[in-house]
Amino acid sequence: MYKINSTGKVLYMSPSDGPQVMDAFISSAISPDFIHLSHDAKYDKRLNIIEISRMDSSVRELLAGLANRGFYVYMFSDGVSRLVQHTQLGNLWNPVKHGTFEMDKNGVVYTLQAPQVATDSPKLLVVFSSIHETMYTASLMRYFTQNFASIQKYVAPETIVLRIADVGGIIGSFYLNNKYDPNNANSIQSLISSIVAKYSIKHESVVLYGGSKGATGALYHGLVGQYGVVAVEPIVNDEHYYATYDDLHFTKNTCFDRKKETEFLSVIDAFRKRVEPCDRTRIAIVYSQRSPQRTYIEKHAIVPLAQYIRVYNSEHPNIKDHPDVARNAIPITLASINTLLYNLSLDVGSQTII
Repeated sequence: MYKINSTGKVLYMSPSDGPQVMDAFISSAISPDFIHLSHDAKYDKRLNIIEISRMDSSVRELLAGLANRGFYVYMFSDGVSRLVQHTQLGNLWNPVKHGTFEMDKNGVVYTLQAPQVATDSPKLLVVFSSIHETMYTASLMRYFTQNFASIQKYVAPETIVLRIADVGGIIGSFYLNNKYDPNNANSIQSLISSIVAKYSIKHESVVLYGGSKGATGALYHGLVGQYGVVAVEPIVNDEHYYATYDDLHFTKNTCFDRKKETEFLSVIDAFRKRVEPCDRTRIAIVYSQRSPQRTYIEKHAIVPLAQYIRVYNSEHPNIKDHPDVARNAIPITLASINTLLYNLSLDVGSQTII
């Protein structure tokens, strides 16, 4: 049975109450900032609500409904999963409160790392996060994996590193629009543009990089903003995760109005209308035919962009699955990032590498 505290800021409920409880409060002009979700007795109290939702479709529906109202799990203890409303992230998330992370006017969370060498002509590397190694952690850090934490040591010394959190959905929005925030992608573009303007960075000195979910963001936003891109195994279709892993990433009929392949069809079509094919490019896709994602990457990204991109197909023997690609393709990834940061370009075409 649900109840709300005297201030109207904390809603106490259980999974059996359902997402319609939130609608009742919103329609009565009471919109809590926090939800304490006490797990029903039938659930394992050692598991947070995200983990439980993987085993119970009704709980998954509840969690998606709450995410679509901007509520994200931020803590779990003693059989209670706690959720915070997006507008309260700046007041709750300690790294934001203490200034370790920044939050812009649109609510986009990010970090900015100064270059190793100060210059009047800085470069910018934008890093998009992959899915957290503990995918269903109750911590808000599931939205902000610190991939390649030492990357600044291996790129042009005048490079500013911008890392952008992927807040939204249940484990992330893949840096795309979601039902709660249909302007999420525009907000991310706005943040990048504001950093470029603030530090007087030339457009050709901007490179977007990511692996897996981060590669989805890097490729999408690189096409939209016509920036340099190094995307390692972008997820551009979720069918494999539906069929094999029962919607591993919570993207099926949950927090998104459009499928990824639809998003990329649209953005690629717009890109091709603006940009003429050329024998040189500033977009690189690294993938592997040894990965189960290869069919989707080829169909939804490589083939429609064939005249515009450089493709590296890694045949490294250690690649057995999708997550193996990024860790085994570091040399070509860094080579491509630095090539683009130094305002150079790559040959359009494909190459098989180890």
